Amino acid sequence: MSVKNEKIRLLAVLVLIPIILSSLGAVLNVGATYNQLMLSLGPSNLIADGADHNCVFVQLVNNKGEPIQAPENVTITVTSSRLDVGTVEGTINIPEGSSFGRATFYATKNPGTTLIAATAPGYMTGGAELTTVSSAVSPHLKIYPLPSIAPAINGTKGSVVIEILNERGIPYPSTENVTIKLATNSSVLTLPSSAMIQAGSYYTTISYNVRGNFTVVNGTSVTPYGNVTLSALAQGFRPDSAVIQVMKPGNETRRLFLEIGPSNILPKDSLRDSVVVSLLDKNGAPVVLNGTVAVSLSSSADKTVAMVDRSVTIANNTYYAYANMTSIGTGNSLIAVSAQGLVIDTATITVDGSIQTRLDLYINPDGIILGNPLTPIVTIEAVDQRGAPVIVDEDVNVFLSSSNTAIGTIAQFVIIPKGHYYTQVKVEPESKAGTISIASSARGFEPSSDSLTTIELVMNATLTTTRPTKVNDTVTATILVDRLGAPIKGASVTWSVVGGVVNTQETATNGDGLATATFTQTSSTMRISVLVTKPGYKDLPLTRLSTIPTQQSTELTVNILGLVVPLFNVILALGIIVIAIFGLYIFLKYRKKSSDRLEVVG
Repeated sequence: MSVKNEKIRLLAVLVLIPIILSSLGAVLNVGATYNQLMLSLGPSNLIADGADHNCVFVQLVNNKGEPIQAPENVTITVTSSRLDVGTVEGTINIPEGSSFGRATFYATKNPGTTLIAATAPGYMTGGAELTTVSSAVSPHLKIYPLPSIAPAINGTKGSVVIEILNERGIPYPSTENVTIKLATNSSVLTLPSSAMIQAGSYYTTISYNVRGNFTVVNGTSVTPYGNVTLSALAQGFRPDSAVIQVMKPGNETRRLFLEIGPSNILPKDSLRDSVVVSLLDKNGAPVVLNGTVAVSLSSSADKTVAMVDRSVTIANNTYYAYANMTSIGTGNSLIAVSAQGLVIDTATITVDGSIQTRLDLYINPDGIILGNPLTPIVTIEAVDQRGAPVIVDEDVNVFLSSSNTAIGTIAQFVIIPKGHYYTQVKVEPESKAGTISIASSARGFEPSSDSLTTIELVMNATLTTTRPTKVNDTVTATILVDRLGAPIKGASVTWSVVGGVVNTQETATNGDGLATATFTQTSSTMRISVLVTKPGYKDLPLTRLSTIPTQQSTELTVNILGLVVPLFNVILALGIIVIAIFGLYIFLKYRKKSSDRLEVVG
C-alpha cells in the first residue's frame, strides 16, 4: 500500500473519530440536563400498628439535586412494593410554583420493608425504603393476683395486675387506650367490671375485696371459701384467667410466699407494689398476724437487671406486705425473701423489651426554595439502641432550637404524647437564604440534629427596546426572563421611566418568559427601569437607555493630521492663502519697480 493511501486512511479515521464520539454522546445523553423526583421519609421506621402516617415527601429537583419549582401542576403517582406491609396515598399534586408535596402511608399490622416509589411524566423516578417493626402480632393479656391466696375475712383487700404481652412474651406498651372487661365465676369476692390500660402503658392495677360470710336472698348463709377464677378480655387481645384461693385463715405461720406481678417488665421502669410477701401455714393457708414480721428482700442482679426494696414489714392484723421494684437492663434476676424462723421463698423477674435511648430527627425536605407554599416538616422519633421505634410510656417534652433564626425558626418545644413514638412540627423559613441546624433534646434521651438549606434562585433577564428617531416617538420595551435557558412564567414585572410616559405595560411574564411595555419618549434620552420579582428568586433590577440620535451632517470633510475639517473651510483657507501670497507678490513687485525708478533718477 502506498504512502499516499496510508495518509488518506489516517485522515479518514481522524475525521470519523469526533463524529463517532459525538454520536455516542448523543445516544448516552452525556451532559444532558434532566429533572427528577426525590422521595424522602420522615420517619422511615414505623411500628406495624395499622395506623396512618403522613410521612412520605416528594420533591422536584434538577440533575444537581437542587429543588426546582413546578412550571405547571405536576401529578405524581406514589406506590408501595409490598401491600402486605402497607399502602400509600395514590397521588401527590404539586401545584405550579411549588416544589414538593406529601402523602400518607397506611401501615398494616405485618412488619416488613417496602419500597415507596414516585413517578411522573418528564421526571426520573424516585424511591426510598420504609420499614415497619412488630407491634405485637398476637398480643395477649396476662393476669397476676397479688396475693393469689386470701383469708375468708370480710373486707380483706388485694390487687390484680393485668399486663399486655406480645407474641414473644415481652411487655408491649399500647398505642391507644385498651378497655378490659373483667368477670369472676363466684360472688365470694368482688372487683370492678372493667379496667383500662392507658396508651403508652403495658399494665394496670385494680383492687379486689373478699366478702367473708354473707347471706343470699333466700336467707341461706354462704361460706366464702373456694377458688375464684378471674377472667380478662379485650378487643384484639387473647384473654387470660387466673385463680384466687379464698381460704379459712391458718393458725401458725410456717413460711413466706413471694409473688411478683407483673413478672415480665420493661427496662428502666419503676413499679410500685409489684412484689407481695404473704404469710402461710404448713397447709398453705394465709395466717393473719397478731404482731409484726420483718422481711428481708434481695435481688441476684440488683446492679444490672432489677432492684427491690431491701425490707418490708408485715403489720399487725394483716398477712402480707407490698414492696417496690425498679428495672435496669434486660435479663433475669432471682428475688428472694426471708424472715426469722420462717421458710424462705424465691421468684424470678424477667426484664426484656426495647427502651428509648435517643431521638431521631428528620427534616423533610432538607432543602427548599424560599417562598414555597408548603414549609418543611421536622419529625422527632423515640428509638432504641438499634434504631427501632419505641412507644413512650409518658409525655416526652422535646426541646428544639435553630442555629440561625434569621434563616429559619421552629417551636421551642413539642411533645411526643404518651402512647406514641413520634411527633411532627413545621419549621418556618425566613427571608434570608442559607443553611441551619435544627437540634432536639429531651431528658433521658441522646440528642439529635439535622440540617435545612433554604435557597433563592437566580433569574436571568434581557431587556431590549426599539430605536426612536425623534421626540414623541413610541418605544416598545421587551423583557425576557429565564433560568438556565428555561423561560420563567408568572414573574412580576414593575416598569418605571424617566424622560418618557408609560402607554401600556404587562406586569407578569407569559409562558415564554416575556413581558412588554410601550412608552412615549418625551426627551432626547429616556431611562427605562424594570424590577423583576418572583417568590423563591432573587429580585432582579434592570435599566436601559433609549437615546434619540443627533442629525447627521452632509458637509464634506477632510482629515488633516487626525483633525476632521470641513472641506469648505479648507478651500476658504487655501483661497485666503493664495490671495495673501498674490498680494505679497504684487507688493514686492511694486516695491522693486519703485526702487528701480529711484536709481534711474539718481
